[in-house]
This record gives sequence, C-alpha cells and structure tokens, in this order.
Amino acid sequence: MSTRQRAVVAAATWMCAATVILIAGCTSGEKSAVAASASSATQTNPQIAQGAERFAVRCARCHGPLMEGIEHAPPLKGEAFQAEWNGKKARELYKRIISTMPQDDPGSLPEQEVLVITEFILSAGNFVLPPVSKANDLNAITLEMSKPL
Repeated sequence: MSTRQRAVVAAATWMCAATVILIAGCTSGEKSAVAASASSATQTNPQIAQGAERFAVRCARCHGPLMEGIEHAPPLKGEAFQAEWNGKKARELYKRIISTMPQDDPGSLPEQEVLVITEFILSAGNFVLPPVSKANDLNAITLEMSKPL
C-alpha cells in the first residue's frame, strides 16, 4: 500500500470514527451517554475499529466517508436507515452485504471482513450490538436502536 493510500485510509478511518460519535447523538449541545458509549466502543472494541477501517477502504467510495450515501448507494445512517433495520435480525444486514457488495464485484468480500463492517455500520447507526465472533452469532440478535436520534 502506497503512502498516499495509507494516508487516505487513515483519514477515512478517523472520519468514520468521528461519525460514530456524531451519529450516536448529542442533545442540547451536550454529549449524551450513547455518544460516549459509541466513542468508547470504537476505541475499545477492536472489531468495530477494524470495521471502520474496512468500511473506509471497501464501502466509502459508494456510501460516502460519512455514510451519507452517494448517487445510487443509500445512506447507512439516519432515520431512514434506522427505520429499515430496526426490529430485524442483524444477520439480514450481513447477508445483504456479503451477497450484493461491492456493487462492482458482488460476493467477493471475505466473511470476517463483512462481519466487522456489519458491526461498524450497526454501531454507527445507533444499534446495540454485543460482540460477535462469527456470522451465525448475528442470527440471535434482533436490532433495536439504543436511543432515538
């Protein structure tokens, strides 16, 4: 990986980590407990941190570095994202990613990479997700927002 590519990955990773904090929510200008826990999760959960890095490399070119969505790729944050996934099994998002992404080479991402990307997206989307070690763990998790934005 070139120096320029490393710099881009580092910058995108930082932006994604900052997004986790922002998406988690702030009220009345004060950092909420949810924002603090999301920031803490990114710093202490290596899988979420790894997911942020992999998202920056694999997903940000279409979904945007701040997960805002670009052209045909939907946003992976905000009310519409939360409404679509709230109440569903976490495995459904994993299944969509592993079978349809990236758009130019569907199904080419390794299982473990999709797992950490899924964890990162859900964490950034304000969903509570316990640590998981394999995709089958996601079958037992029904997505519930930790706190409405």
